[in-house]
Amino acid sequence: MNVYGVGTGILAALAASMAFLLPRQGQVTQRDGAPATVGAAALPADRPLVRLIPEFLDMSLEQLVQGATSVVIAHVESVTHVAAETGYPYEQYQIGIDETLTGVAKGSVSVHVLGGPSRAYDLEMAGAPSFAIGDRALLFLTKAPTVDYFGIYGLAQGVYRLSAGVDADYGSASGGHIGGDIPSVQLIGDVLDAASRLHAAAPPTPR
Repeated sequence: MNVYGVGTGILAALAASMAFLLPRQGQVTQRDGAPATVGAAALPADRPLVRLIPEFLDMSLEQLVQGATSVVIAHVESVTHVAAETGYPYEQYQIGIDETLTGVAKGSVSVHVLGGPSRAYDLEMAGAPSFAIGDRALLFLTKAPTVDYFGIYGLAQGVYRLSAGVDADYGSASGGHIGGDIPSVQLIGDVLDAASRLHAAAPPTPR
């Protein structure tokens, strides 16, 4: 298999973190150990692997809150891979939102993350998070007004994994700017505090 590394600059990194802007297209492939397919057609075995390597800027929690359109606590309901006939392949995660901390995302929404096989090549996005059904996380979501699905702001930086625990409804949290596990309630409080500071510092809306 040929491997192509694609280095990108800051602008490309920003574009990568907003992969939801890509149009939805293609058909579903199954990931059950069988050869990858698009529809009923097997994908070529000798297709190249393309690695997209964004040059990420480390973001603080406050920068994540500022850049995201919604911050939510959610669980993964389903996982579907879409192998685009044209454009980029992506993972489509249907998530159920348990709590909305900032923004307006509610209910069950679709989240797209670049990566996976297509007819022309396999795409590997450095820093792209992946999820399994049942995973629970605090997510920094971003969305363009012209589409009905979300991306994850900052890719892996915008994901804090939540584990079950007895001390709080959402147990402990790990990932992002925190070095180890902390109580989820502490992370939630930090997010709400950051949102409050940003709101207080924002210029008044003209009347």
